[in-house]
Amino acid sequence: MVVAVIALAAHPVTSQDQGMAPPWKPLPQDNGAPGLHDMLRRLGTTARLMHVTAHPDDEDGGMLTLESRGKGTSGVLMTLTRGEGGQNKMGSNLFDALGVLRTLELTASDRYYGVQQRFSRVADFGYSKSADETFQKWGGHDIALGDMVRVIRTFRPDVLVARFSGTERDGHGHHQASSILAREAFRAAADPNRFPEQIKEGLQPWQTKKLYIGLLCGFGAMTCAPENYTVKLNTGRDNPDLGTSYIQFAMQGLRHQLSQGAGAWTVDPGDRFSFYKLVDSALPNYQADKEQDFWDGMDTTLSGLAARLGSDEKAVPFLRDALADVSTKIQKASASGSDPNKCARLLYGSLVKLEAAIARVRQSA
Repeated sequence: MVVAVIALAAHPVTSQDQGMAPPWKPLPQDNGAPGLHDMLRRLGTTARLMHVTAHPDDEDGGMLTLESRGKGTSGVLMTLTRGEGGQNKMGSNLFDALGVLRTLELTASDRYYGVQQRFSRVADFGYSKSADETFQKWGGHDIALGDMVRVIRTFRPDVLVARFSGTERDGHGHHQASSILAREAFRAAADPNRFPEQIKEGLQPWQTKKLYIGLLCGFGAMTCAPENYTVKLNTGRDNPDLGTSYIQFAMQGLRHQLSQGAGAWTVDPGDRFSFYKLVDSALPNYQADKEQDFWDGMDTTLSGLAARLGSDEKAVPFLRDALADVSTKIQKASASGSDPNKCARLLYGSLVKLEAAIARVRQSA
């Protein structure tokens, strides 16, 4: 805490100075009608996405904002390090103090992206020429891998999205390592024999459905060779509730990372694309050359939760219809967003229906 206070006190420029929302106040887009619309989008889907990067400011904020604020996806950003080995472009604090500062900056950005934040225990020791050097200084794979597996087992994402490719084209060894670890964690989290101490703590194995890697097309690319991507997302689309595009709103968040020199960064209106390649999938018999989005081949509706029970669904035959009814009420509430009273009645009805379904499930157990 002392270090954090010192770091903030030494910081010469504040978010208010830059015309940004201070981190202790809700964003205007999270209040009123825009906030209600966002909540209703989130209620209507079970989609969960985990994004893996190496340092603060590596994240694909446009993609995260599109998924969370555009589609209602629940998201986690896992940043392996806190960026303590980088440069400070706005002050003199370095190393641990810089790590504290960048942690605060990144969590301020996360409010715009609409995601939760997680870190691992490995450190940013400065520029690394290769993944091998990075793993050598991180004490091998297992510290960071175990932390990533823990986050997967607790958050239980449907999709794992690595920012980098895990190859030399990523440049920085930390970048390469973050994607290599994401590939390993995709399968390791589902194996109870990997990191069994977590299972003893009460965590359960979890198999994420899809794994994507990024940056095969180059940073900020507007075009990409067909063999290098499966999903192409337009983050330059406007969102009326945000009053701007997804990538521009994400940039407002990124500008909180002042120690990175991001305070004056901007992005022009218009199309902007994020390209990701599907490299592993646990979906049975699933193959796709191109997809509309990450969720192709998956049922992320509320009623789709019943299918996750597999053969056990026959013990609760009422559940799928009950969840479908709840989903219908939420859809009607979304369509009634301009009438708060009607919206509230529909949401209350969905809550009553859901609580009744939960009670019946418990009785069936």
